Amino acid sequence: SRQVATAGVRYEVDRWTYNLDAFAQSMQRAPGLSTDSQGNFTHNYITEPSADGQYGDIPGYVTWNARVGYDFGPQVSNLKLGLGVKNL
Repeated sequence: SRQVATAGVRYEVDRWTYNLDAFAQSMQRAPGLSTDSQGNFTHNYITEPSADGQYGDIPGYVTWNARVGYDFGPQVSNLKLGLGVKNL
């Protein structure tokens, strides 16, 4: 698609870090080339949606990702652990 966007926020308090990110993509079209009875391409685009979803419009979408992390500091060799979930 022609339009994509990514945005995120980060918040830190004490040794905790919180992240929330979003990824958005606009609608897309999945055209195809038609074929004749011999299987040769006719160079005509298929723009009508097909029942199997192979051709037609693909709706836009937004995905959200979240992450939390903890910094143990020098007491534990600067160990940092994090846990994240994608596509909430």
